[in-house]
Amino acid sequence: MAIAVVTFLATISLYKPAPPKITSPANITYLSEIIKSDPARLEAALRFISELGLNITLTTPPRPQPTEITLSLNTTEAWAGDQVVATGVLTTRGKPLPRQLVAIFVEGKLAAFTTTGTDGRYRAAIAISIYKPRINITALYLPLPGSTYMPSRASTWLTVLYNTTQITLTAPTQVQWGKPLVVEITHNSSIQRRIYITLTNPTQRVELTTSTRDTAVVEIPTTNLMPGLYTLTAYTPGEGRLGPASASLQINITAKMPKMTITSPEIGIAGSAISISVRVEPPLNVTLYVGDRPFSGTIPLEITTGFTYVRAVTTPTPPYASISATTKLFVINPLQIGALTLAAASTAVILKTQRRKVEAVVREVLKAAPSEVMDVATREVLSALAHAFYKLGERKGHHYSRKMTYREYASIVEPYARDAACLWRIVHLAEKAVYSPHTPTSLEIREAWTCTERL
Repeated sequence: MAIAVVTFLATISLYKPAPPKITSPANITYLSEIIKSDPARLEAALRFISELGLNITLTTPPRPQPTEITLSLNTTEAWAGDQVVATGVLTTRGKPLPRQLVAIFVEGKLAAFTTTGTDGRYRAAIAISIYKPRINITALYLPLPGSTYMPSRASTWLTVLYNTTQITLTAPTQVQWGKPLVVEITHNSSIQRRIYITLTNPTQRVELTTSTRDTAVVEIPTTNLMPGLYTLTAYTPGEGRLGPASASLQINITAKMPKMTITSPEIGIAGSAISISVRVEPPLNVTLYVGDRPFSGTIPLEITTGFTYVRAVTTPTPPYASISATTKLFVINPLQIGALTLAAASTAVILKTQRRKVEAVVREVLKAAPSEVMDVATREVLSALAHAFYKLGERKGHHYSRKMTYREYASIVEPYARDAACLWRIVHLAEKAVYSPHTPTSLEIREAWTCTERL
């Protein structure tokens, strides 16, 4: 209606002695856009219509007709894997609608298409493959675009029968890293069933498939996985009248901890070679760092004058996890100080004094732990915390004492930290190591020492 009025008004407003020729619907649309964009022209057209006393009769398209659809099944219950027959009739105001498309949905998923006959009736066979005690079946009539009919639907419920499958999963709750995880899977179906097996954690996933009539034994390699807690799941999908089943277990892949010691000179010159000795039991690949930079035989020139850390990190190799060890090194950078004329005696006195202070703080931090018996990883984290406390204590003028908790002292020296977040990461890791069963990982230890450098 609106387009017809606008078209008429546009034609009147554009009247000229030589009127334009409208030869296609595209021109009518164009005229409609012109009249809508020019209020003055619209006003003139309305005034002209009023003066002529025109009587405009506009036709409207017919309203869509309502439809009704029915749905019935040939049974109220059926076995999974069987078929049921859906029938019904599509009408409009009591009259059948022939040659119309009807869709059948099972639990919201399309299951079949069918077409109504001359009497408006339809029929469709539906395979039942959903393993639920009760399922919804819906017949939906959606008219094609441009149709003069409205959509309609009908629903009913069907009881599904199936035999329950039981599946049993047997595996050790703990396996050593590098050794295969042996899994035994048993089901009670007495027919060949496909079994899907997954071993997952938040970052890694292993998938295997097997089939068996009763029991299957599967070996899952762990060499390419990382130590940690995993979820083991076995799943068999429904098959015919046999329902699906699944079972899960928690598996912990554990690693052994190697032993390592590191020694280095007390003083080194940036740009010069130094000898660093590392002993690892058992022998493993080791990467050396001076500060945060890989060590290739000489001290990097980027290392500034002062104390830095020499760190050795083993490569994780099943069954051994990665571990790190650290020692301190006083670096003299000639590019920074201008000359190598530092008095050896003065340097020795400074080194000796600082080392004594650091060792005192380390002792206090270790004594504050609830137990003096601790693993290498925990002792390494506490050593990093002690070095952080020493650095901040020097700025504060007050060093750590075991009379305070780690958290209390950290609150006192926090204003002197260049990176307070780093300080609290070290404190939280130390508390977790000494007050819980958690064993710090090599990555956590490296991050603790890196945070110490940033303070």
